[in-house]
Amino acid sequence: MKLYHVTPSVNTSGILDTGIDPSKSRGKRKVSWFVGHSQLMWAIAHVSDRHRVPANEITVFSVFLDKGDIKKTAWYEIYTCNTLQEIDGVMTGKEAIDQHARFSEYLGDPL
Repeated sequence: MKLYHVTPSVNTSGILDTGIDPSKSRGKRKVSWFVGHSQLMWAIAHVSDRHRVPANEITVFSVFLDKGDIKKTAWYEIYTCNTLQEIDGVMTGKEAIDQHARFSEYLGDPL
């Protein structure tokens, strides 16, 4: 299953070196957070607001996870994982937003 991990860009080099490591989480729980495609724009806005960084200072990592490695949360398409994960792809938050806008424009986003 393809999911996304969104983080301030200051964390990019460490993630590129080691992967997405839940032990480095600064939250109450030592887990990594992931979202499905439908929640990606929300995740970018959330990270931007929570860490006070603009979209061009956010990095979006894509990963492929087995369903057995993730735990569903109470929110739709938001998951946690407590194991180290290798990344599959990387883009800036701005690139993700631009890609979403092009895709929505192509499909005729009803919103």
